[in-house]
Amino acid sequence: MVLGLTREEERRVHERIGAQLSCKLLPQGGAKYLPGKTTNVSAGGAQIRVMTSRPLKNGDKLSVAVSWESEAILSKRGLSAATVVRSGPVGSGEQTVALRFEQAQKSATIGVRASAAKRGRTAA
Repeated sequence: MVLGLTREEERRVHERIGAQLSCKLLPQGGAKYLPGKTTNVSAGGAQIRVMTSRPLKNGDKLSVAVSWESEAILSKRGLSAATVVRSGPVGSGEQTVALRFEQAQKSATIGVRASAAKRGRTAA
């Protein structure tokens, strides 16, 4: 179950893979990147634990960069547009949000599996 949704409420178009990947988010109009870690990813979106004291809300637009293959997240070139579709409460400076990518990220599942294979593990 993702952020309180029942199985019937979850409508997945893309395969979802559990993966803890470093990422950064830049809220629209924001000047500061928020660090985070994915909990699961798909080509269509991701669930992310974000380090923030200011809550992100459903409908917020942002740019997100994910370290798909354990590479550093340095350039703006790797940013993708996304929208917050579900958001949890902020607690201890952390919030869990579900994002929908504006364009499918084909590298999501490929990169996660490649990274896991390099480490000798399987992505589930």
